[in-house]
Amino acid sequence: MLIPKDCLDKGAKMSVIKTQYFDDCMKLLATSKSDELKIKEEFEYLLWFFQTADFGPSDTDVRCMMEQQYEKETGKKIPEDYKI
Repeated sequence: MLIPKDCLDKGAKMSVIKTQYFDDCMKLLATSKSDELKIKEEFEYLLWFFQTADFGPSDTDVRCMMEQQYEKETGKKIPEDYKI
């Protein structure tokens, strides 16, 4: 993964791309135009997935389990704007 978790964790609502924050992350990460394109594509995919993923009737249960697993694995809390 080219995008550090920190760049994703500080975003506000997933429906709104924080352009300035994203641009700042890009400047820190991209060593070439191809890196910049890869990072942008990955970020766009992650935004799309978060907004459109649907796990059927158990969607809320699955997302809550994923949140718990994330917190257990990383020791970090889910950012408020991302919580179910």
